[in-house]
Amino acid sequence: MPTNKHRVSVPMTSETLEAFQQMAEVLGKSLAATIALWLEDTTDAVQLASRTMAKLRTDPARAIREMHTFSGELQIQLEEARQEVEAKMKPQRTVEAGGEVAR
Repeated sequence: MPTNKHRVSVPMTSETLEAFQQMAEVLGKSLAATIALWLEDTTDAVQLASRTMAKLRTDPARAIREMHTFSGELQIQLEEARQEVEAKMKPQRTVEAGGEVAR
């Protein structure tokens, strides 16, 4: 059965290899499957970086404006995520400290 996956030999440092080996162990997957998963999960970021670099070559001012806008949006999303995690953790911290949790 044909597949749309390709095998590629990728040189990497010992530190990078060790990081992926640790991740593979935690995930219970093979090294190759772990690296493939990582690459698949970061495809959107690679595409964004490629488009941005292309724009930097042709229209640097526009690319910088877009990166600035993206950065601001990312900061907002990160702050919202931090607040959500903090809200979920607050009841747990109260219980751990011996207090009662209002429901």
